[in-house]
Amino acid sequence: MKKKLVAYALSVVIATMPLTACGNSQGNTSAAEQSASTSTEAALDEQQSQYSIYLGTNDKDTNKPMDFEKTKERLVDILLERFDGYTITDADGGWIGDDGIEYRERSLVIVLTQATDEEVHALADVLLAEFNQASVLIEKDLIASEFYSNPDATADAEGTAGSAEAADSAEATDSATAAEE
Repeated sequence: MKKKLVAYALSVVIATMPLTACGNSQGNTSAAEQSASTSTEAALDEQQSQYSIYLGTNDKDTNKPMDFEKTKERLVDILLERFDGYTITDADGGWIGDDGIEYRERSLVIVLTQATDEEVHALADVLLAEFNQASVLIEKDLIASEFYSNPDATADAEGTAGSAEAADSAEATDSATAAEE
């Protein structure tokens, strides 16, 4: 089996910073702020595995590039059959072959955060067969992550929409009144 040495690799860095609630001018925080801060810290304290899978797009037998967009489209289908979410990044990779020649290829980096070792290895088996690859590179890192959304932003957006509707209604009333005069 051809041994690939990755010359260029795309690393995914997840930066986590403790999030704390901001106090009011007296230095006090509300119960809601304390609760949000506590739940955020708890979520970031729980570590999980993150996998980065590097898939080359050259055929292993011919070393000719596959159609990159078709490969990416098929990869998305494969991922959605197996996982609720994913991230794909385009990358350029290279290696020195057993023959001493430098090879380069466009690659796709798949990032999964809600998967198991078994699921990732099953995916790798599918990728090897589907895209005629000799190997795929799998990285596993322990990370802390969370899906964060700001409930205040949602309320603000709804309030703004309501205000806009009220303004439109008032404007229509003003226009109708002016037309009557």
